[in-house]
Amino acid sequence: MQPEDLATTIRTGESQSVEFKADFSPEVGKSICAFANTNAGAVFVGIKDDGTIRGISTDVEEQVAQVAHSCKPSVYPEITKINCEGKLILLVAVPQSKGALHSYKHIAYKRIGTNDMPLSPEEVITLAKQARIIRFDNQFCNASLADIDEAMIRKFIRSAVAERRLEIDPALPIAEFLEKLELQQENNLTHAAVLLFGKAPQGFALQSEVRCARFKGVDTLRFIDMKVLRGNVIDLIDNAEKFVMNHIRLAAEVVDFLREEKWEYPLVAIREAITNAICHRDYFSTANVHISIFDDRLEVWNPGTLPPELSLEQLKKSHKSIPQGGGALGELE
Repeated sequence: MQPEDLATTIRTGESQSVEFKADFSPEVGKSICAFANTNAGAVFVGIKDDGTIRGISTDVEEQVAQVAHSCKPSVYPEITKINCEGKLILLVAVPQSKGALHSYKHIAYKRIGTNDMPLSPEEVITLAKQARIIRFDNQFCNASLADIDEAMIRKFIRSAVAERRLEIDPALPIAEFLEKLELQQENNLTHAAVLLFGKAPQGFALQSEVRCARFKGVDTLRFIDMKVLRGNVIDLIDNAEKFVMNHIRLAAEVVDFLREEKWEYPLVAIREAITNAICHRDYFSTANVHISIFDDRLEVWNPGTLPPELSLEQLKKSHKSIPQGGGALGELE
């Protein structure tokens, strides 16, 4: 940090991303934890709340590093010694964690303005979901092997071996196959196992239904056809695609004596949109995936929110792919 930048930061004072500590104390751990959970921030050790430079002793760097390491899971900030007005201060730059929820002395914190606030149990669960620590698909459900469609699994194995070169014995017992894919642990089936291979998945996750509609015109006032699709994830994708194909136009023309057919919308794009909507939806939500076809457009909608790393403005630009879902369902793609 340049001297002029440091002077500006000190003059501006504490904020959502800046914290001053007059000296080292265990309270530093709260700020490190809060920044890691909420947004990247800087802790300046050796500066009073009013911006007065107090300075630190030379052993503070090691103490701060130990506190950061004691967070669960550990936080690894960038620690820099800075000479300011003839006194030594410590800049602790804390990155925001991705895919982790940190606690300090068994309490998780978040940054709100200039304060480090403990998270409520509800907030801990919400942040754990956002960090994808808690996922619906890897939670256990009350299904048994009797609820699993063995024929569907055998079909999947044959396809995986042929198309993806999955190294697995096609004759492997069903229970062992599910364990290898982490869809079963100690006779407990996960929601993903039922969603992928269940005989009647909606009996365990009603929200996995897919609602398809062909509307007349450009609004939802009148519809021509409507279906509620049930079944496993693979069948849902296939049947949703068939519904769309039955309700979009197919044109044909002869080019160089050859007949060429062209769909109103590219089928590859349609299947990709449907697959993403089903695999990466928020299964904690009780809402369904909706596919709506109008005279002038096709809409694929699924329940959920943007990952915290993305905003609507970022979606309009070039950005990284950050799937909201994951696990066994996300791997279908």
